[in-house]
Amino acid sequence: LIPRRIYTDASRVVLTQMSGGYSATTMQADSYDHDGRRMIPTVLKISSLATTASEVKAYHENVKKFILNNSTVIMGHATQGNWAGLRYNFVGVNGPGSTLSWLADHYTRRPVPALKPLFDAVFGQILWPWYGQPKREVIRPFDQHNPSHIFPSIAEEAEKVLGVSADEPTIRCEELGRDLPNPYHFLRYEFPKLKTWEKSWYSTITHGDLNLNNILIDEKVNIYVIDFSETRPRNALSDFARIEPLITLQMTRLEEKSDMKDLLLFLQGLTEVSPLKDNPPLRYSGTDPLVEKAWHIIGLLRGYGRKVVAGEDQPIFYWLPLLEWTIPIVCFRQLEPDRKRLSMYASGLLCEKIKALV
Repeated sequence: LIPRRIYTDASRVVLTQMSGGYSATTMQADSYDHDGRRMIPTVLKISSLATTASEVKAYHENVKKFILNNSTVIMGHATQGNWAGLRYNFVGVNGPGSTLSWLADHYTRRPVPALKPLFDAVFGQILWPWYGQPKREVIRPFDQHNPSHIFPSIAEEAEKVLGVSADEPTIRCEELGRDLPNPYHFLRYEFPKLKTWEKSWYSTITHGDLNLNNILIDEKVNIYVIDFSETRPRNALSDFARIEPLITLQMTRLEEKSDMKDLLLFLQGLTEVSPLKDNPPLRYSGTDPLVEKAWHIIGLLRGYGRKVVAGEDQPIFYWLPLLEWTIPIVCFRQLEPDRKRLSMYASGLLCEKIKALV
């Protein structure tokens, strides 16, 4: 019903699912007019009424004023019951024969030297009208980066899947040979206490859920950013930290017991230095090439962040958005229990850093 109401200029629409996330499903739409001619490819996004309303608002306030030519253009929307759909076009798409692929596809198959220009284009050019105009103001980072706002049942899911109670202050990590702060305890008991903790810091417009499946690339390497339902001003480092848990925890190899230990030593290395001062050491003895690739890309991301905040070294403002997207991994239905356990230990390492800084 939603496609019929949006594509009134078409006699036929073929939908191919591109992604299905926590709050939305995105599909490429190949449409044909009433004479059977193929029209330019568009994207159809189906999500809740509230998510769609937020995205339309963010588009008008924060997108078309700053990054229009590298973003989606809303061509129409429609509702049915509790659901709504958005029809997107891309300003630079080159006719009906255009092809679109995710940055995630490029990440997995291309070497680092070929990826660097893509990341430079996204973070250093396309989105720089956002990031390059930071405003210093007082923010409440623990309230801003509380993952329970989107994932309200993290602690319950952790107990069900991992058998870890939020009432225990520490967890044992045998692979590292030591105890770590229990991130679910920290989320349940410490985040509420720190909700009103205030600090002067840099704020910019940020995407809010920028990941490798929200960046599309066509056959001429034109880049388009999509999905703006969470776009608004917040901690200027948010988008850079968002990518880390995706490429370290979800895209690396985790098949053998040794993989868990190797990845944890790598993740521990990432927390050994301030992300706003130095690039982290590469502490990895495994054989997965995606780990070293992640390390290189993390160096780029943290470098962009340092540029935005002019090298000011307050690492808590990087660790908190990183934790915001690491703790909820336990709720991701498509991931296996071992990967969720890895995310628990990674969250514990971050909580250790954050507790020492507050």
